[in-house]
Amino acid sequence: MSNFPDGKEYIGFAYNKTTATESNNASDYIWSKIKGDKGSKGDAGSRGPTGSQGPKGETGPRGPNIVDTDTSFGVNWLIADYIKSLNGLNINEQFKVDESGKLTIGNEQMTLTEKSIQIRRPDGAVWMENGLIKADYGVYGFDPHYMTDRRWQDMNQTLSAVGFQAGGTAINNSSHFYGGVKGTLDGRGYQGTNFQDRRDDMNCVVFQRYRFNHSARYLVFGFRKNRGARFSVHIINNGTANIDDRIYYELFEKDYQGYKLLIADLGKPTYVNRMVGLKIGWVHGWGAADENMIFKVESAHLTDEP
Repeated sequence: MSNFPDGKEYIGFAYNKTTATESNNASDYIWSKIKGDKGSKGDAGSRGPTGSQGPKGETGPRGPNIVDTDTSFGVNWLIADYIKSLNGLNINEQFKVDESGKLTIGNEQMTLTEKSIQIRRPDGAVWMENGLIKADYGVYGFDPHYMTDRRWQDMNQTLSAVGFQAGGTAINNSSHFYGGVKGTLDGRGYQGTNFQDRRDDMNCVVFQRYRFNHSARYLVFGFRKNRGARFSVHIINNGTANIDDRIYYELFEKDYQGYKLLIADLGKPTYVNRMVGLKIGWVHGWGAADENMIFKVESAHLTDEP
């Protein structure tokens, strides 16, 4: 009890007392509540002025990030020197990264994995895979043929003619094949005519020379032979007569007839212009002078996938 009302909710009155001395006994008073009940909440007041900025807190530990270096972010952009992972990213179905890290761009027109890249044509066919383009490159034969000729003497003059001819030379064969008789080119002669030996130091004669840009690894000739003669086929850098320049060799037996791909490994593409010679070779011991060598080159191209 107190004689002062500050902070008090009740006031006490003492009636019919015989003395003016105040009592300290609460039961001597009749109490009446003087503090009203809590009123309803009033309207919010206007916002006060903003206080000054507090001190900067300590830097927290770095959270997970997709990059391992300084990164800049904007509303629609990100710049980073190195992105550690984009797995699960999908931008409008045009730029997708699956959980294995395989990247697909432009509705699968290009896919990129950890070890390879694949590009597709608009029709869905694979155009490039693992850095290799699925296309052949041109190989161009000389026109007219760069071919060893036959030579013989007649009336004190030297005559010449092509060594191989469609339909045959001294002996006729199908017009769809080249033909050349051994004795007309190797010095043994044929039917009483003394032909010169036109073979080089490798016992070969030139059938044709080819030029190309070295833009793929393999040089491929489609070669078809008819039975009737034993001979070899040589592919020679620059068409020389040096066996060290030979990049392909194939021996065909007399009775062999069929089609075979002659595949020369040119090594890593250098993208420089090159020239090779395709030669036909034999020695006298491989058959009689009247054997007719019948064959044709059906195709020539460069490719990375022979």
